Amino acid sequence: MVMLDTGKSGAALLLGPSGTRPNLFNLGSGSGTIAVTDTWLKADLDFPRIFTNVDISTSKETTWTGDWDALGLSGLTPSEFVLSTGSTIESGTAWVLEYFGSRTYDGSRELQIQITLQVY
Repeated sequence: MVMLDTGKSGAALLLGPSGTRPNLFNLGSGSGTIAVTDTWLKADLDFPRIFTNVDISTSKETTWTGDWDALGLSGLTPSEFVLSTGSTIESGTAWVLEYFGSRTYDGSRELQIQITLQVY
């Protein structure tokens, strides 16, 4: 049996428990070491963002993009994000968890996060 490119493209979008797929990013303000057994953000800011774009135009990969506006970020200091099937640990499953340098948002900067998963 051979999985064809079309099947791999679909798998990149549908990898997950019960065939679910990520539907949003969420931001947090935690830090530390990420373990594969982690299930959610260290310090959830409860600021989920539905994707502004989901790109499946490249064979065997899916790219998710999320955007946060300057006003919504004002006063927050995010340092981690999660790609998830739900907005909270209770309602979703985290696929990707990442830390980045902490930045304080003062209402003048926006944030865009892009994640690409490939299946080979």
